[in-house]
Order: sequence, then C-alpha cells, then structure tokens
Amino acid sequence: MKKILLILLVVAAASSVSAQSNKYPHKTYLGVNFGYGFSGIMFQPKMDQKAYPSSYSGGLSFKYKGEKYMSFQGEVNYSHRGYRQVGEKVDYERTLNAVMIPIMAQGNVTYKRLNAIVDLGCYASYILNSQEKSPANGPSTDYDFLLARDHRYEFGVLAGGGFYFDLKPILFQLSARYYYGLTNMMSPVYMNHKPDDSRLYQFQISGSLFFDLGSIFVKQPKLTKK
Repeated sequence: MKKILLILLVVAAASSVSAQSNKYPHKTYLGVNFGYGFSGIMFQPKMDQKAYPSSYSGGLSFKYKGEKYMSFQGEVNYSHRGYRQVGEKVDYERTLNAVMIPIMAQGNVTYKRLNAIVDLGCYASYILNSQEKSPANGPSTDYDFLLARDHRYEFGVLAGGGFYFDLKPILFQLSARYYYGLTNMMSPVYMNHKPDDSRLYQFQISGSLFFDLGSIFVKQPKLTKK
C-alpha cells in the first residue's frame, strides 16, 4: 500500500506542477528516444551476481513545458533488461523484454539555448517475454512464466539529470537516469522467501530528439507593402 501511495504522490506532484498557469508560453513537444546502459536485480538475501551490460530501451517521448523552471515528460518505450547470477555452482542469465511507461516532473535552469534538467518520477512496465541461459554463454531458451511465481507487472521510481539544447523548433536532450523497482519479480511465498526480495534496477544514458508541435500552428506574419 505504501508503494502505491508513493507512486500516486509523485504523479500528483507532476500533474499539479504542469497544471499551474502563468505568463510563460506553454510548449508541447513530441519526439523519439533511445538509451543504453546496464541493469540487474536486487535480491534479499543477497546472491552473487553481475550486472547485465546490454540493457537498452527506445520509443516515443512527450514533453509539456508550461513553467519557467518546470516541465512534465512522459514516454512509451520498449525496454530490454536482464540480470546474471554467478557462483561456484551457478552461471545463469535471464533477459526481460517489456513495455515501459515512465512519467516524470522535470526541473530545469536555462542559460540561453542550454537547459540543465533534474528528473524525478515513476514508471510502470509489463513484461512481454523473457529468455534464459544456463550457462550464461550457452544457447538461450524461452523462460516459462508461472502465474503463482512470476509477476509480469512492475512499478517503480526513477531519478536522473542531464541537459537539452533548444534549437527551435528542434530540441535535443541528453540525460542519465536510474530506475528502481518497488515490486518483486518473483513471489516470495512461492520461492519460500529465497529470495525474499527480487527488484529490478537499471542505469541508462539516453538521447531524445523532440519537435515543437506548436511551431506547426504558428502563423507567420504577412509582408505588407508600405
């Protein structure tokens, strides 16, 4: 219940910021993004593992800027993550492909065309499919989901920062972001609490290219003869 309330508070904060109105011109952007980084899973009690180094995501981005120092950003992404367990008796790798929807409030400070940004928000994802390898350098096979053991839905929080260049009507953004899951990927009861927690994490550096939708509808002034 506390996890759900935390996510709702973040969403409400982002919505209230974007809903405020003042004299600052409102701008709406639509674009694409792609990111690359590493991911893993946090087990409690801890298990020997290595980060999965080939995590990536890409999709559509939406940005609304209605305040001088604040904006709102949402994305719909295809995400590829994974983790790897290592040890004397285990060498196992599992990857997860999911649809992920991050939403965030974005604070920014502007200097001419350069804007420094700080992101704070939450995300939801649904795992489409998964593959596993044992040993990790062996052939991959489809992971069999069990309803009582595996959770396809995931919720979490995110934080990050970066900068963007406003080239009007194009906006280029480069940012680093950390995702932390608040839901277990495997049922502790089914696993006999070994592990008790199994939460995904991901660090990613991403680039986004936005287009100012308002520029399409702005009428250019007509030239008149003197």
